[in-house]
Amino acid sequence: MNDQGSPASSELPRTLPVSFNEQLGYAVMGMAVLGLGFMWRRVSPVPGYILMALAVVFAVMLFVRRPKLVLDRDGFTTTSLFGAEHTRWADVMRFDARKVAGRMVVAVDFIERGKPSRPKPRAFGLLPRAEPMLPHNYGMRVDELANLMNDVKARADRGEL
Repeated sequence: MNDQGSPASSELPRTLPVSFNEQLGYAVMGMAVLGLGFMWRRVSPVPGYILMALAVVFAVMLFVRRPKLVLDRDGFTTTSLFGAEHTRWADVMRFDARKVAGRMVVAVDFIERGKPSRPKPRAFGLLPRAEPMLPHNYGMRVDELANLMNDVKARADRGEL
């Protein structure tokens, strides 16, 4: 790390996995759903097997498609059960710690055509606006993660990476 506490360019790409507590939550939920599936299977097989299949999804999240954040010279990549999404540093204006739906998250302010983007409406305006944000905190406090992302983005903008 450099003297500002951010990763040095030699440390990129840098991978931030989800926290142990979040992984533990996936494990507990998976075990609970699996147990319910076995119990429910005796009453009615179809819902029981559906619950057991859902437990497999939690196992895949734990062992195969573990959520993570990868920072590299070009941008950042978030991975989840449903795939990976790469965002270029040039497409981001800044990262902010914000409260969304009662929870502190790292919001992403994108640049669209040289101007800051606005949150997009969801489902034809029936649901609240979608706030672009990082899906996890990756074991860090929200403000620490926002500062890290802003620091790496600033260094990328200056060509220091």
